[in-house]
Amino acid sequence: MSDALSLAAESNVQVLGLLQRTKGALSRLFSMIFPKMKQDKTLGEMADAFLVDPSEPVEVLKRRSRLFGAVLTFQLLMGHGLGSELEIFSKALPVDDNNRLINLEPFKQSAVICANQLLKLVDEAKTKAAPEAAPGSSLAFP
Repeated sequence: MSDALSLAAESNVQVLGLLQRTKGALSRLFSMIFPKMKQDKTLGEMADAFLVDPSEPVEVLKRRSRLFGAVLTFQLLMGHGLGSELEIFSKALPVDDNNRLINLEPFKQSAVICANQLLKLVDEAKTKAAPEAAPGSSLAFP
């Protein structure tokens, strides 16, 4: 009888230790993903934040997916207090008559050119601002 009680007590201590470690890990993960939310959550509340509703379909995005970067961006924005739903944003993506996402690949090159032009403008503005500050600067090297 005492062996059964000691086994139950030892198991209780081990389970309690595992639960405390789990809560600590979930707490760190929760604070990284949801930094603006109230952090004093119970283990169940934190688990609910990460558990998937089994009645909802789960779409796994591959790293090479066209939407992967956008989904990660929206998740980060929501975690930092954007307050909008990812579903609303993803429904706003362009679709054809059959509700399939439109291939935006033809626009990729012009988007890259536009981004490079913007970066060039920023670099030019920085270099113009630097010489103006340099003559009065006492930190100039010989």
